Amino acid sequence: MLGSRINKNTGILGDVNMKKNVLKVVSIVMFLIAIIAIICAIVATGEGFLDLSNLARLFFLLTAVVAVIVGLITLKYGWKSAR
Repeated sequence: MLGSRINKNTGILGDVNMKKNVLKVVSIVMFLIAIIAIICAIVATGEGFLDLSNLARLFFLLTAVVAVIVGLITLKYGWKSAR
């Protein structure tokens, strides 16, 4: 009796569909963060004695690379069909 009530989509951490939805949202957010970081890296300009725009540009580009990597990993697991 009890075995017939167990849902096959539930695991140790909860509902698989809920986890996939969270991963989908995380992947979209990470891609948006990457786009914003690339725009900030393009726009970053500076002048004067203590010009840190090159460091800011590097920081934004590295942030975009990390965001894309995390977005691709979550994309792989979040958008894969449940079997």
